[in-house]
Amino acid sequence: MAQLTRILVDLKKQRDHARAEAARLNRAIEALSEVSGRRPGAGGGMRGRHMSKAARKSIADAQRARWAKFHAKRSKRNLSPEGRRRISESARARWAASRKAHGDSLGPVHLLSKKAIAAMQENAANAPATRAAKATGE
Repeated sequence: MAQLTRILVDLKKQRDHARAEAARLNRAIEALSEVSGRRPGAGGGMRGRHMSKAARKSIADAQRARWAKFHAKRSKRNLSPEGRRRISESARARWAASRKAHGDSLGPVHLLSKKAIAAMQENAANAPATRAAKATGE
């Protein structure tokens, strides 16, 4: 039992020594923090640093100016009313030629491949023969 008491006393002495050492380290940290101008426990140093509204506004204005400068380089291609009219007329002529060649029953021919258009025309040509064969029961 006496041995346990000695161990307990030794542990308490080590604890007191560790507390004194921790207090000494805390005083040193505080002294160095005052010299460097940073408060203890401030983390990475970025906490508490906020940008003013004026600074954010100037950065945003500069970015908008860069964006405008970049997009101003692109030239807009303006189509004259005459050019637009010529394109419309040629498109209408192509559609008229397509309707004349394929008939109105094919629907939007421009969406179909040439192979699909040929198959539809073949089916349309064979439709009367197919109906006649079905009617006779063949």
